[in-house]
Amino acid sequence: MQSDASDYYPQGVKEKTSGEADVEEEDHTNCKEAGYYFGDAVFGTFVVAPLVIITWKGTWGLMDLQPKMFPFAQIFILGMVIHVTFVVLRSHLFSRSRNAWGEGRAGRWLRERLICRIYTYVFLLSCVMHWRGGWGLFDATVNAITPDTGDPHRPLVLAALTLLLCIVVTCLRSTRNLLASPYFLCADGKEDTYLFTTRFKILARGTCSSVMRGSTAGLAETIAGTRHSALLEFADIVFASVVVAPAVVSYWKSTWSLMDLYVLTDNPVSSAAVCAAFGLCCNLIFCVCQTKLSQILKPDRGRLMYYVLSRLCTCVAGAACVGGWRGVWNLLNECTGDSAKTLMSTTVAATLSLAALRTLRNICAAPFAVAVDSPEDYFEVPTMFRTVTRGGSNNIRSLAWCLTTHTRSPNILGSMLLIQTLSGDNTDALLEIIDILFTAVVAGPLIIVHWRSLWALMDLYVYPDHPFKSAYWTAAFGIVFGLVLYMGQETLNRKLTPGAGTTKYFIITRLYTCVAGVVNVAACRGVWNILECTITETRLIIISTVVSTIAIIWLKGLTNLDSAPFCIQVDTPEDYFEAPTFYKTSSKETALYILDCVFSVAVVGSLVVFVWRGSWALLDIFLYPEDAVKSCWTSLVVGYALVVLTFAAQTPMRWAVARSQGAVRLLLADLYHLVSFIATVNVWRGVWGLMDIYFFPETPKLSNWCSHIISLVLLILLNCSNSVLVRGVYIDAEEPAGDCVVFPCHYLRLYLHKERIKKRHKDVTQSAKETEEANVPLQMPEEKV
Repeated sequence: MQSDASDYYPQGVKEKTSGEADVEEEDHTNCKEAGYYFGDAVFGTFVVAPLVIITWKGTWGLMDLQPKMFPFAQIFILGMVIHVTFVVLRSHLFSRSRNAWGEGRAGRWLRERLICRIYTYVFLLSCVMHWRGGWGLFDATVNAITPDTGDPHRPLVLAALTLLLCIVVTCLRSTRNLLASPYFLCADGKEDTYLFTTRFKILARGTCSSVMRGSTAGLAETIAGTRHSALLEFADIVFASVVVAPAVVSYWKSTWSLMDLYVLTDNPVSSAAVCAAFGLCCNLIFCVCQTKLSQILKPDRGRLMYYVLSRLCTCVAGAACVGGWRGVWNLLNECTGDSAKTLMSTTVAATLSLAALRTLRNICAAPFAVAVDSPEDYFEVPTMFRTVTRGGSNNIRSLAWCLTTHTRSPNILGSMLLIQTLSGDNTDALLEIIDILFTAVVAGPLIIVHWRSLWALMDLYVYPDHPFKSAYWTAAFGIVFGLVLYMGQETLNRKLTPGAGTTKYFIITRLYTCVAGVVNVAACRGVWNILECTITETRLIIISTVVSTIAIIWLKGLTNLDSAPFCIQVDTPEDYFEAPTFYKTSSKETALYILDCVFSVAVVGSLVVFVWRGSWALLDIFLYPEDAVKSCWTSLVVGYALVVLTFAAQTPMRWAVARSQGAVRLLLADLYHLVSFIATVNVWRGVWGLMDIYFFPETPKLSNWCSHIISLVLLILLNCSNSVLVRGVYIDAEEPAGDCVVFPCHYLRLYLHKERIKKRHKDVTQSAKETEEANVPLQMPEEKV
């Protein structure tokens, strides 16, 4: 007798049907997608947009410092001229770059990549010049109407101009051009880097766009489809540069001025903070609500209502956009000032960050990017990673300057250097050179800046008036928690994997890096400063340095002295928490493992600090002690010269070490590592000292916090944040053959190696699947059922 399925469930509890289970699973999927989408919107709003504003503000401020070189009228016209010139050249540049990304030719790939970056940055300069020129001309116009800044009619004039400009832009069906980042975000693409939108989206040798309604000159009807399409394109460019762009710039200036007059005028910081919060939060709301707005507001439900409500939404978004920019801009003014060094450093840092995020094209605005008000995508707000929710648009197009949407890689870290097309045998040498340059020139200085900032912050906050007490406590903190990290590495490796959730894994591992970085710096700073307080005579410094070097050579641990720019650690899940101990004891032997960890941290680690501190102090004593600037520059030049020589000698040294045995092999490896250590200390001392001299020396807290945050964020984005950690103990010449003198600076090569493995695994899986399908005997339809 078969029992009913309901017998197995308590009274009042029903078995879920397959339909209910599918609905529950779909709801879970929708919630997950909504979470990703919200995170995407937050990232675009609070990361990319402020970086764009910082870049604009820095470039604008540098021009303000030289007003005679950048007069308003001239740079306004120059911006338009550059725009027209770029349009004329873009067909040639586009044809040059076509297929340059997939041919596997390293030279062409690098050349086109460089041209793209230069092209985009010239866009930035011309955009800022055009906007700054229009801004100044608008000020001159308002001053001509109301010369007295205290005139009570001045706000009325600004309000009237703002309303007039809104009407003009609305009549031109270009109201969405009043918006900028974060309302429009696009990723740096490949071939279409040279494509940007104009008012009517006319392309030479093409057909007229179907959205050309609103042409005041009637060009669409008279020239469309004829051999004069080039003339139509030129008219389109001129219209975007001479009509739409000045209207947009003037609207921004008038709205900005009204906020200056009415938003908390007595407290500039509060005014800026309120505007920034209002603008960025409004963007977040529009991002979240865009799908709902697109569903509710449609022309087929009433064209007049749609027209009025859609333009009102744009006006609110435009005011919020101006407010967000004004807030971030004025907060920068209040916090960093307007000195040339400040503007230059913030501009460079923000530009590099945008390039690392592959969002450099977001620095462009009208006239280089013009959007048309069309019902199909009026409320779409493109986000950073083009994440979409169910029920929303499956093909979110950029409404401004990004003509096509690019699918982002699941692994966005280090994505601006995606050169998987250069994986051929002929490019191995080039990839090695790129890896060396990246480690020495990009990652190395960032690691040094990170250490310098953390070290200085501890000087500022940990018993600043008691040097020895500060050193003692930081040493104790660093050593104790260093032991905890050593002993917990296997547990973390086992329990924390990407399989538990990619987002969760990413957040926890990067937090681990931040905490472990503090622990590392605290341990080194503590031991270092204890030596500073106790060993001050030159003779004692020389003795302690020599004795420590001999001890670490006797322990066969000289290779542990090396650091950036000779090594880099990519953030990979396989060995993220790995920290080998001196005796390689298994964690199953608990007592021996603890002793091994203590020896690795307290003895070997302290000896490394002794040697570093002694070498650094001797350079301070003997290398231009009376001139700090000359001393630091000399260290930097000598250090990088030795870096070049060391890498140049790597191949012959590898050959020599591979053909040696015993003590001779160990001696060669130790001499090579000793030279690399001297180069490393000089580079670190040079970068460290120059940062102290040039990077906001009058405001140490601002200097160190800025350098700490910027360096850490860039290292995380470059997928090598693990490089800031000093973890593990390695034995000299323990690698086979000549590998013991090969420095671990594999960045692109490691990435390409993984891509090859993935591709090979995919091919094997596909081949096995096809073979399995081919071996299945033919069946009748009823047999399959």
